[in-house]
Amino acid sequence: MKKFSRFIIAIFACVSTNVACAAVTVKKAPTVATTTQAPAASAASLVPTVVQLVQTVSQLNKAQKELTAECIPSAQERAFVDNTMKEWAKTGAATADEVMKSIGRGIQCCNKETMNKDYATSVKNAMDADMAEWICYDCFTDATDQNAIWYKYPKVGFVSYCKDGMNSCKNPQTKSNIYEIFNVIDFTTADYTAQESAMA
Repeated sequence: MKKFSRFIIAIFACVSTNVACAAVTVKKAPTVATTTQAPAASAASLVPTVVQLVQTVSQLNKAQKELTAECIPSAQERAFVDNTMKEWAKTGAATADEVMKSIGRGIQCCNKETMNKDYATSVKNAMDADMAEWICYDCFTDATDQNAIWYKYPKVGFVSYCKDGMNSCKNPQTKSNIYEIFNVIDFTTADYTAQESAMA
């Protein structure tokens, strides 16, 4: 009993006098080291990606891109897109005006009575004068189209020309709006036959 009393008194004395007791030790857990990437380092790692993305977008946004040899559409591919546009017009997904606006602001059908009578002529004139806004699109406006649902919808334009304005040159530049026009058509693979799907 005396030993127990002494033990209680020792604990009471330890607590009441704020003296550290060897019997009770509290260990603090070591701090966890967090690894954070410095904002400057993180930004630096994204710079090449962002620069590449900006360059790619600016290249794609250039009106009427010059086409490399493997991207030049064949006559068969141009006819396919024109026929697909006619079929898509039948769905009523968008009016002719809405299609033209979705392709680009200010894009209009060519007027056969003006200097920009067709896509090819407008491209040549625009390149000579450095006025990309002069480029117009060929549209389904012939006499056979006037009563059709695809009247005034755009059709594929294609032109090869010399940058120096001459009639012939060794390395003509080729332009077409086939990709801009085909991009508007929102058919899925289910809407095409196997042969059409391969072409698409």
